[in-house]
Amino acid sequence: MRFHVPGLPHTVTNRKYIHCAFTQKVFKLCKMLHSMGHEVYHYGCEGSNPTCTEHVDVVEEEFRKKFYPDEWHDKQWDYNIQDECHKLFYKNTIKAIKKRRDEHDFFLASWGWGHKPIADALQNSVLTIEPGIGYKDTFCKYRVFESYTWMSHIYGRGVPDNKGKLTTIENGSYFDAVIPNYFDPDDFDFTPDDKEDYFLYLGRIIKRKGIE
Repeated sequence: MRFHVPGLPHTVTNRKYIHCAFTQKVFKLCKMLHSMGHEVYHYGCEGSNPTCTEHVDVVEEEFRKKFYPDEWHDKQWDYNIQDECHKLFYKNTIKAIKKRRDEHDFFLASWGWGHKPIADALQNSVLTIEPGIGYKDTFCKYRVFESYTWMSHIYGRGVPDNKGKLTTIENGSYFDAVIPNYFDPDDFDFTPDDKEDYFLYLGRIIKRKGIE
C-alpha cells in the first residue's frame, strides 16, 4: 500500500519535537508503516527525518522560524493555520502529493482539521483517513479512533459541519475502527535488575486525566 503522510506546518517531524503528540504520532506512524513494507511519503518542514520511502521538504527552516522560532521549551504552543507558513505548507504539500499520487493511495490526516485544506484539494483522488482520533472535531468519512470510549463520546457529541453545527452520529459506520495510540519500544530502556517497586505517571495534571 502507498501512504501520503504530512507533518505539521509549525513543527519539524523529528525526535526533537517529542513534546508534541501530533508530531510524534506522524514520526512513529511513518516508521511503523514503512517497517511493514508499505510505501510511505512524508511531507514536512526542513529538518524532518522520519523513516519513510521518501521525505519531501515543503517549507524551508529559515522561513518556518520567522513564524515559529524555537521557543517551545519555555512558551506554550501557539499557531495560526491562516498564516503564510501554513498556507505555504498546504500549497507545497498538495503540489507534491499530486505529483506522486497513484490510484488507490491513502492520505493520512493525522492532524485532523489542520490537514483538511490538503484533503479538500485532493478530493477523491486519494482515500483520506483520520488515523488517530483522540480529539473532538473530525471531518473524514473514514475514521480511526484511539479508544472505544472516545469513539462513543464522539458519536454522542456529534461532528461539526462546515458551519460548525454539531450533528450526532446515530449508529456509526461499519468501517469505523479503533486502534490504540502507539509507542516505539526502542524509546524505553528496561533494566529489571535496578527496577524499584513503583509506577511513574507522566501526563498533564488536568481533570480529564483523572488527577485533581
